[in-house]
Amino acid sequence: MDPGTPFVFSAWAPPPRNPWFGIPRASVEAQVGALPRPDPQAPGPFRFANADTTIKEIGLAGWDVEVETESLVLRTDRNAESLADMHLILAEALLLKDHDISEADRAFIWNNLRDGFGELAGGDAVEVPAEIHFFTATASN
Repeated sequence: MDPGTPFVFSAWAPPPRNPWFGIPRASVEAQVGALPRPDPQAPGPFRFANADTTIKEIGLAGWDVEVETESLVLRTDRNAESLADMHLILAEALLLKDHDISEADRAFIWNNLRDGFGELAGGDAVEVPAEIHFFTATASN
């Protein structure tokens, strides 16, 4: 890489600061119990959530790295019921793949999802707070 070459990317901050992921996990765990915690170093949406670790790792590869962490709002025109539908499908594929759940379980989880996203509804939108890291790296000399 030529010195001075830029590399810019964004990544989710840790899960507790991102209810888009936290609401589904909490909704599932309320019905089936605690789920295994994902490996923070494994591929996935939170692989770069620890900004300090990410800066260190990218720095070891020969980059000078800075990060800005911003709070923002994910605004969707979907209502809470539509988000519950979508997140239940995702939860069944990702969080519940090793669980045999009943229709009653599905209904309980769906209601939790609807209520969780419903708390963030206002007017014609659901607005979900989020925290994102914006990394700017420059190839070292």
